[in-house]
Amino acid sequence: MNPKLTVAEMTALVVACFSIAVIAGFNVGQAHGMAASWHDRPHSLEKVMMALRLPAEQMAKAEPVIAVAHPRIYAIESDARKKKREVIQNALSQIRPILTPDQQMKLDELQAAREDLHSARDKVIEASFR
Repeated sequence: MNPKLTVAEMTALVVACFSIAVIAGFNVGQAHGMAASWHDRPHSLEKVMMALRLPAEQMAKAEPVIAVAHPRIYAIESDARKKKREVIQNALSQIRPILTPDQQMKLDELQAAREDLHSARDKVIEASFR
């Protein structure tokens, strides 16, 4: 066997495998993006309408339905977030006594950062309904 030919073959194989992985990853990412657009989030309805490629006439008929659905979706998500936070807070209040003082301080920092994140997200969502 010619060693140069073997290196060239190996290089071609690596490039081919990499290309296949990139293409497969892109397709999986597209599928995940489409699936994510079906989650109950504000503006997900628009993503679905865009994916369906509705003509202007159909979109005009769908827009009032979407406008009514947005606040309802937000209310459901807000309620679910509040319930989730209660469960997490309850669990953390039971775990807190077993933590060291350093771990408790780190937990406080994590909780403060998470609350800031949720607060900012809520402000963005509320602003989108104005």
